[in-house]
Amino acid sequence: MFLFLFIPFSHRYILDMPNERSSHVKSTPSGGGIIFILIILLFSIITKDYKWLLTIPLALIGFFDDAFKLSYKFKLFFQIVFSILIFYFNNNLFLNNEYQFFIILGFLFFALTIVNYINFMDGIDGLICGSFLVITIKFCVTNHYPAYFLIPCLISLLIFNWSPAKLFLGDTGSLFLGGAFLIMLLNQPNISEAIKFLFLLTPFILDCTFTIIGRAFNHQNILLPHKLHLYQRLYQSGLSHSKISLIYIGSVSLLCINPIYNNIIHLAFVSLIILLLGFFLNAKVAKEFKK
Repeated sequence: MFLFLFIPFSHRYILDMPNERSSHVKSTPSGGGIIFILIILLFSIITKDYKWLLTIPLALIGFFDDAFKLSYKFKLFFQIVFSILIFYFNNNLFLNNEYQFFIILGFLFFALTIVNYINFMDGIDGLICGSFLVITIKFCVTNHYPAYFLIPCLISLLIFNWSPAKLFLGDTGSLFLGGAFLIMLLNQPNISEAIKFLFLLTPFILDCTFTIIGRAFNHQNILLPHKLHLYQRLYQSGLSHSKISLIYIGSVSLLCINPIYNNIIHLAFVSLIILLLGFFLNAKVAKEFKK
């Protein structure tokens, strides 16, 4: 119901206009991730579990960026601050470690990478929502720190965000989900389980990392906007939003299957298969990698 009411507001004030980097051809309301803020506030009040509140500032920064296009330096500053706070209030994996300072620095680099990778991948209808619906369900099933309250939000957003999208998550949603993933990761029972959980982002990590490497190899400024991600070039080659999203969601779902997820070696093997699939799609299907 809230999203039905939000769309007319977003259509007037937070409209995503297509540009040369877009994978869309018409203006679409954005900022749909604002629903996460409302659910987190309600959940925190009812359960008195306040850890998830740290995702709200990230979502708000994303919301203002959707509406007013903030400076990347401003966004980066807030990402750094709240990544550190997320680590501080969810530091279950590295308690009383003598190398705490270096761990924090390493986590900060890792957190900024993950949050921005998720943001970079939000360019195709349904891709982020569908993938994170699978990841969140897996987290709820395998951990004693549930996040069931996110599932109805993701289902609702997926309905509106599936192609042809009636509403985009915007940076509001993608930055929130980046913060939520960090909280889920840090609340794993041990390092081994955290590594297994991180494997679920394999399709995102591979796409973003190889795109950065490819751009650097071609002497491009990796900080400038572009449309060279594999998912973008698959769309440019003629694949529909739905087919591209199903490729990524299917890859994440495969990694979530219990016999695979329960063994790091199996996860690594499936990740290798996903990597080879990416190479095949890049060579045989996607538009050529170039400026």
